[in-house]
Amino acid sequence: MSFADFPLSSAPAPLAGLLLGLTARSPRPAGRLTEIYWQFHPRFRFFKTVPRDCRLLDLGAAQGNLAQWKRWLEPVRPDIEMYGVDLDVGAHNDLYAGWEVVNLDQGLPRFDGVVFDAVFTSHVIEHIKDPAAVIAWAATRTRPGGRLYIEWPNVSALTLPRRADLAAAGFDVMISNFYDDSTHLHLPRLDEISEIAAKAGFVIRESGVVDVGSLAEDMIATGRAVGDSGLVLCGFWSLTHWSTYLIAERSV
Repeated sequence: MSFADFPLSSAPAPLAGLLLGLTARSPRPAGRLTEIYWQFHPRFRFFKTVPRDCRLLDLGAAQGNLAQWKRWLEPVRPDIEMYGVDLDVGAHNDLYAGWEVVNLDQGLPRFDGVVFDAVFTSHVIEHIKDPAAVIAWAATRTRPGGRLYIEWPNVSALTLPRRADLAAAGFDVMISNFYDDSTHLHLPRLDEISEIAAKAGFVIRESGVVDVGSLAEDMIATGRAVGDSGLVLCGFWSLTHWSTYLIAERSV
């Protein structure tokens, strides 16, 4: 039985059993699997292919780890000038040209005079009350032809077993069901966010679910073998189509 045939809304024990039974078909070191995973991920591809001398807004920057991608793996992108926004100052804020502390439910960033070539936001819109307002603001601060990347949970996350139930059946992962994260507010569909972005002035160029195919099975098996919970989580999210994304371009 392949994972694609398995009903994701099934009881946690059979799902956990299937996940626990995965084996790495092409064993590789965990670090190499991580590199391969990101090279196939639309998030990484977007970042590495933004326009030259790009001013990029990292909306929901957390600790500022995204900036480390500039020099991690090819192509290196020291030309990207980054600006960060989050609820607090990130540990790596020194890698950014500017950083603002903003609660997006209470206000919007300023960055006076800065027009961005790209806006990047990953797993943020599910945490805020009005994603449409943030996307509309991003459109006003993005140059014509500038790019937008949004990633958030897929509606499939609503039907997955709760983390505690999977753990009780022998498979422990940081988050499974959408509501395992108590800070999640709502889960818009891909068509809803696409319509919001289009109304704001963006042309959708690409959208879908994050899926790295059979590589995810190797990630889960290897991650469990070496105790790499991050690798297991990324593999699990790929297999369950946990994340959806869109890439858009600001209309001229």
